[in-house]
Amino acid sequence: MTPRQRFLACLRRQPADRVSVASPTSIATLSLMEETGCFFPQAHLDPEIMAGLAVAGYERLGYDTIAPVFSTQHEADALGCAVDWGRLDMMPDVTRHPCRTAEDIRIPADFLRHPALTVVLDCLHLLRRRYGQEVVLIGNVNDPRTLLHGTPEDVRREVGEILAAGIEIVAPECAVPLTTPTENLRAVVEGVVGVGRAF
Repeated sequence: MTPRQRFLACLRRQPADRVSVASPTSIATLSLMEETGCFFPQAHLDPEIMAGLAVAGYERLGYDTIAPVFSTQHEADALGCAVDWGRLDMMPDVTRHPCRTAEDIRIPADFLRHPALTVVLDCLHLLRRRYGQEVVLIGNVNDPRTLLHGTPEDVRREVGEILAAGIEIVAPECAVPLTTPTENLRAVVEGVVGVGRAF
């Protein structure tokens, strides 16, 4: 049974050779960086290095999934924040915020084409080409930008981009903000159903 088959069987509550192990969030550690030769901060900025570190969960730990994003600062950078991309032992952090209130936030029309986000999409394309149907790729809809401040159409558009990158499981990126509009959460499902891609 492949890791993908195992993961999907467990989701469907079907028999599997064992319980699936998966993480929709980062499992990057200093020791995995040492083992792979793929280090922060470059793993946030280069699709090849990002992919090299992301596959450690699968290749070195035995997880059934690959989740290649290690930080939520990609979106912050695309929205105009100044980002310190960290160092080997430090996660990225925003150093300057261009907005004082939520009303100041402006979502660029080409948001998903910003270099901080194209690195993620390029990494997903690399992983899909390299691993095909062997493992499950997990992708996330941006919580603060898209789910909280976007429209249902923004959510459906981002879901379409995620699916086009080869993602098989779509989810919010972390805990959903408490004031997230219900119609935006519903639009995640609508975006997937609208594409109509089956596995």
